[in-house]
Amino acid sequence: MLTKSLHNFNFIAPVYDQLASWVFGQSIKQAQLDTLTWIPLNATVLIIGGGTGWYLKALLEQHKVKKVVYIEASEKMLALTRKKIASLLPELTTSEIEFRLGTEDTLYPAEQFDIVVTHFFLDVFEPVQLKKIAYQLKNVLYPSGLWLIADFRLAEQNIGIRYLWKKLLVKSMLLFFRITSHITARQLPDFAALFTAMNMKLVNEHSYYKGLIVSAVYRKTQ
Repeated sequence: MLTKSLHNFNFIAPVYDQLASWVFGQSIKQAQLDTLTWIPLNATVLIIGGGTGWYLKALLEQHKVKKVVYIEASEKMLALTRKKIASLLPELTTSEIEFRLGTEDTLYPAEQFDIVVTHFFLDVFEPVQLKKIAYQLKNVLYPSGLWLIADFRLAEQNIGIRYLWKKLLVKSMLLFFRITSHITARQLPDFAALFTAMNMKLVNEHSYYKGLIVSAVYRKTQ
């Protein structure tokens, strides 16, 4: 659950990764890292809501990219990201990576990307706003481009103690972020239904943390 428009994650930015690790171990990181293999050589990549920047660091360590646009709405998250990247790869130029403080509204009308990455970014938007943002991001993706996503998922058809503790954990997380970061969402979106409605084809999916965390790769078909 990273920075979103009108939400402020500055307060928890310094401890965000530690909190995630404390609750979920390495599951959150692993779900994101597993999507790296889908990024082709010399790709143009959009990462939005990238948090503290550790995923960007991993991407630049493992892949040669043509261009990365990194959008983050939290000043403190963006500062942490810049620090990570500057210390690791000081030779990077703005022709290879561009940092933007803001939201999806900072995207330029003519911009197009091979890859869109939204890890733990879409999960706290209200349904109407989520739909609007999702279509904005789809529009900047090249035909046959890939959308990489890692996020939380509750399978409503499941029953029993396992489902109940997942539901309680999700409610607790959303309450925590409403208090600390002013988010408004009260339940997780149905990502599968959202991407199906946008005619995005699921090409890969893995689950983690007993099914509560999912990473998925979608291809733009039209």
